[in-house]
Amino acid sequence: MLSETAKVVAVESDGLWVETHQQSACNQCRAKNGCGQKLLAGGPSSATLVKAIFNAASPSEIWTVGDNVVIGIEERALINGAFMAYVLPLLFMVAAVVAGSFIGLPDPILALVALAGVLLGGLIVHLHGKRQLSTISSGGESCYQAVVMAKAASLD
Repeated sequence: MLSETAKVVAVESDGLWVETHQQSACNQCRAKNGCGQKLLAGGPSSATLVKAIFNAASPSEIWTVGDNVVIGIEERALINGAFMAYVLPLLFMVAAVVAGSFIGLPDPILALVALAGVLLGGLIVHLHGKRQLSTISSGGESCYQAVVMAKAASLD
């Protein structure tokens, strides 16, 4: 389970709304100021609101706004998300180009077929995301839903 420390901003009966902050690895990187990531990470808002639900393993403590909490998400959510976002559209693009080449389409048309393949893959990713969101919204379980794991020490 991947975990992150966050601050509670609202308490509900089924979970907590928490605020997490994007962390940059710039302090550990050798490039330091040699790339644009440090500039992007220091943008105007790196905070994200997330709802973390209670599950059977969640601590049965009284939560208040301002508490620090450890939230977690399954590792397979990261793997599935990366596959869906990056690999699936590329697979559709390659499949479209191979099919177009097989039937003998000229190169300019193949470029359009490749674009259509990427767009089709992106549409499938979008529809998968909407299905996962509706599953979470209706109270169903999803590997993409953050869960409350424990109270945490102060973030400061």
